[in-house]
Amino acid sequence: MKSQDSYILLQTIGQLLSEPLEPYAPLPPEGRSEYFESRARSLAEQAELYGVSKTGLIRSYRTLVEAGLIREPELRPAGFGPWVNLTAAGEWLGYGIRYAEPTRKIGFGFGLPTGFNCKLIRSEMMPPNPPLCIAGASTVIRESDQEGILINPVDKHVISGPSLSPGAYVLLAVVDAIRIGKPRELMHARNELKKLLNNAQIIQDRLHHEFKEYRTA
Repeated sequence: MKSQDSYILLQTIGQLLSEPLEPYAPLPPEGRSEYFESRARSLAEQAELYGVSKTGLIRSYRTLVEAGLIREPELRPAGFGPWVNLTAAGEWLGYGIRYAEPTRKIGFGFGLPTGFNCKLIRSEMMPPNPPLCIAGASTVIRESDQEGILINPVDKHVISGPSLSPGAYVLLAVVDAIRIGKPRELMHARNELKKLLNNAQIIQDRLHHEFKEYRTA
């Protein structure tokens, strides 16, 4: 697993988490065609969405399929991407990635708040002060950037790629908390990850059920 493979996995789950969880009303049969057709993307479009090359995306998808983390994506996957094995993803993101992509504190400056400093994480944990931030964002100061302790991102595309969706950002922040956390923070971060993946499972089951019905109609 390369860092880009983990980034693509995070982005794919992030697309799920950006879908509404509740309240939810099933799509009417007559509305499914418009909904799914508007969200279908070629692999080239999916690559552009994540800020990677098409060749790189195909290579990452192949690795993730072989690892049992996703199913083989279709040529025009829906906007929420390929089906994800969220149980296996929880094992990788909760326990493996902190060793595969360890964090390094590399200075002080402006960056994207991460870990429990991400404002989208609602947890009883007190965020570190000064905040933890993803290094690289200091070259382009955005509205959400803060000054704090800089750590290396899980993958370079976190910085060089397009803006993260809310779902991808909160998931990335929780994973960063796992990557850098000490035992107490690590326990809370893994609990937050479990909540996010449980929500993603609910959303994925619903979307893929409706997508399957749409494709067979």
